Amino acid sequence: MKHKLLVAVRGDKGTAKTLAYVRDACLGLDAANVKIVLFHVLPPLPPWLEAGDSATLGLQRDNYIATAFTSGERMLTEMKEGLTREGIPAAAIETDVSDEIGRVGEAILEAAHRHECDTIVLGRRGQSMIGQFFGGSVAEQLLRNPIGLAVWLVE
Repeated sequence: MKHKLLVAVRGDKGTAKTLAYVRDACLGLDAANVKIVLFHVLPPLPPWLEAGDSATLGLQRDNYIATAFTSGERMLTEMKEGLTREGIPAAAIETDVSDEIGRVGEAILEAAHRHECDTIVLGRRGQSMIGQFFGGSVAEQLLRNPIGLAVWLVE
């Protein structure tokens, strides 16, 4: 059975735990039996870039997005290299940076379907599970709605 995991990462402290969990779950599987997609959604625009429609703001917005995209690609490349050093075959790992901003849950779900993944792996932020569930987190969004995929929530 081939495991197809979409691993949503932010690049924060919790990401290391999430990657370690995925590594442990997939270690020993060859590239024919596992596919890991490291996925990153761009951070939201700062409020000062959201307001206004001037040409200068538009250019600054474009530069912010381009810089965030490049930074995301670099981060995912480093994560892929780390997993490869730890024994996961490089051929089993793909990277993908979403060009969506602010639609994290939807972007994760769309990427999981696009990459034909059967499982979404998320790291849990500092909130309690109850706080996340009622607070409208990305995990809550994916767990509450029928999405047809398994969701692993890593502590």
